[in-house]
Amino acid sequence: MIEALLALGGLYRGQRRFDEATRVYTALEQLGDVQVAGGQPAGLVARQGRLKTFLEAGDRARVRDEAIGLGHALRKGEWSIDRATFENPHQFPVGIDYVIVNGVLTLEHERHTGALAGRVIYGPGKK
Repeated sequence: MIEALLALGGLYRGQRRFDEATRVYTALEQLGDVQVAGGQPAGLVARQGRLKTFLEAGDRARVRDEAIGLGHALRKGEWSIDRATFENPHQFPVGIDYVIVNGVLTLEHERHTGALAGRVIYGPGKK
């Protein structure tokens, strides 16, 4: 169903039926964190689709507003996208810019700061 909504939004955009495309992407956004093809959250894909729609329609004000909203959503941590795969497991996620451990900045913009503020916590299985 999600892929059908994405296809419908793309079809409407292709036909330059921008109001219908915007409605489809807005409906898709309500699915929030449900994963779509490619592993991205439906809400994020919907906002990207709306942004493309506004760009193609030449609606600069709505492009600006949507881009600002998308940036705020990513910074607030509404979504984080895990890019790691089995073949390449050591990838930083999109949408998480900082990691603070025990009050010490440990990761900043995909770079480790060198701080080692945490400690290993062993579970009951540790002997």
